[in-house]
Amino acid sequence: MATIDSIKQRNFRESDLPQIIEFKRKSNKVSFPGKKLDADKFSERLLKCSERSPECVQVLEKDGEVIGYIWFSCREGYNGKYGRVKQLFIEENSRRLKLAEALVGHAEKHLASIGAKSMRLAVTETNVPAIRFYGKMKYKKTRIIMEKRL
Repeated sequence: MATIDSIKQRNFRESDLPQIIEFKRKSNKVSFPGKKLDADKFSERLLKCSERSPECVQVLEKDGEVIGYIWFSCREGYNGKYGRVKQLFIEENSRRLKLAEALVGHAEKHLASIGAKSMRLAVTETNVPAIRFYGKMKYKKTRIIMEKRL
C-alpha cells in the first residue's frame, strides 16, 4: 500500500496517456458495463484539454508510476462559471488514503480561483462507491439524467 509521503501530484504529461487509458477502461467496466471505450477519442479530448489548461489534468505518481488522476474543466453556464469533474480514478491499492479528496480539493481550489461558483459531476447509478465518496465531499444530487438506448 502507498503512503502519502511517497506520492506526488503533478500536471499530466503525454507519456502518462497509456496508464490513464487503462484507468479509464477499468472505470468504464464499473460505470458502463459492456460498452467499449473509444480510446482515440478519449485521448484526443484529454490531450486537447491538458494543452489548453494544464492545471485541469492532474496525476498522482508513486515511484515513477501513475496511480491516479483527475480531469476537470471550467465552463460557462446561465449562472456564470462552473467546474465539471470529467474523470477521477485512484488505483485500487492506493485508495482510502484520501488521495481522491486531495485531487477534488485541488480542482475546487483552482476553479474557485478563476471565478467558478460551483462544481458539477455525473456518476452512474451503479457506481455506489463514487456516489458515497462524493456525498462525503458534500456534493448533492441536483439533477437526474435520463437516457434511452437507440
